[in-house]
Amino acid sequence: MAREHQGLQIALIIFVMLTLILGVTTFIFFRRYDETVAELNTQTSAAQQARSQAETEQAQKIKLLKFLGGFPETEKIETIEEECRKDFTTYGDKFPEEQRTYRQLLKLLHEQIAELNKLYNAEQEKVQEFKNYNERRDDEVKVQITQANAARDQAGADLKQERDKFAQAHKEFTDREETLRTDLENARKEKEAALAQLQKQLDSAAQQIQKLAQLTSDQSKKLEDLVKETFEVADGQITWVNQRQRTVWINLGWADGLQRQTSFAVYDADTNDVTKAGKKGSIEVTEIWDDHLAEARIIEDQVSNPIIPGDKVHTPIWTPGERRRFALVGDMDLDDDGKSDLQKVISLITLNGGVIDCYLDDKSPNILTGEGKPGGKITLNTRYVVVGKAPEGTGGRERLDAYSRMLTEARRFRIKEISLKELLSQMGWRETNPVITYGPGANPAHFRPKPQEGLRPVSGGNVSQLFQERRPPAPKSKPEK
Repeated sequence: MAREHQGLQIALIIFVMLTLILGVTTFIFFRRYDETVAELNTQTSAAQQARSQAETEQAQKIKLLKFLGGFPETEKIETIEEECRKDFTTYGDKFPEEQRTYRQLLKLLHEQIAELNKLYNAEQEKVQEFKNYNERRDDEVKVQITQANAARDQAGADLKQERDKFAQAHKEFTDREETLRTDLENARKEKEAALAQLQKQLDSAAQQIQKLAQLTSDQSKKLEDLVKETFEVADGQITWVNQRQRTVWINLGWADGLQRQTSFAVYDADTNDVTKAGKKGSIEVTEIWDDHLAEARIIEDQVSNPIIPGDKVHTPIWTPGERRRFALVGDMDLDDDGKSDLQKVISLITLNGGVIDCYLDDKSPNILTGEGKPGGKITLNTRYVVVGKAPEGTGGRERLDAYSRMLTEARRFRIKEISLKELLSQMGWRETNPVITYGPGANPAHFRPKPQEGLRPVSGGNVSQLFQERRPPAPKSKPEK
């Protein structure tokens, strides 16, 4: 019995324990169920709120898509952003990136439209003004057109009247023209006959004129050969010589119109034609003592052929009782240094009693105008043309043309031409202060070695002509006639 009661007790204990466990478990389960239900209710309420908010947002999205341009409800946000970006790039490129909104864009477009409306209204007012002006002008033009039509009708009537007058006058003119043409044809035939007769007489006269011109040319040439000025006759002669003082006396003076500083070339006493004989020296007049007596200094002479009494003197610039006239053509260069010595040549000729009629100015090429401009003018009284170098350098073309015209003018007057060097040689001029040129064009005679000062010169073995035996010059044969 005790064992049976023990089994019941154990079973009872187990039952009680299971009941307690089941009760606790049931309590915990129901508690968890209540919490789950409460949480489910909470989540259901949140879901309902979220669904409601989503539906609200979806409705707002649909409205926004409609505002943005009618995009579909299923359009992706990236596509919408890309389209908006394109719109801002197209219509709002001046906006900063942070200000690019449709409200700002609409504000900008509204302002621009308002400004354009103002301009449009202003232009409309101008257009209305132009319309009013055109209407007034149309009224004025209508009056003018009416007047012009009336004037046109009157002009048409006048034109018809004038045409009738012109037709009548043209008929009269045509009849008169025909009469004149007949008279002119008869006169032309008469004139042609007379012209043929005159042409025969003219041809005969032309042949006679040609013969006379040839005869005149031949006679002029002969006359020129007889009377033209040459250098054949000397102007005077040496009457006395003082070699120690390097002075001479000549038989020219006040009565001959001689001037101081006149230069002469000296020729041998037996010279008949000074143009064919070489000069033996040159002198310059220093004092005039009497009507036919003057003193001169020796500028140049030859030791082997000294100046002696009886030698003849001559210069092309001066002749007793006459002042010869010259024309200087070309560039005057006395020392071949490439620089003009025009003023020096002019002074040299005028100091020797000559007169300058014309010269080619260094600066002005207008020397043949005959209007008193610098340079003068060639005339029939000009005796000699001194020919220098052809012009070069600045203004060479114009001065070269003037140079050619001067030579042509001189040859037309048959004026004797003489070179500058020939003139200087014939007048006995010599450069007292020669220009020494260095370089390729230098003269070796300017650079001959000189003995040291204070030392006696030593002969090099060559005998100079200055120390050879002197003999009187042989008489020159007279030219055959």
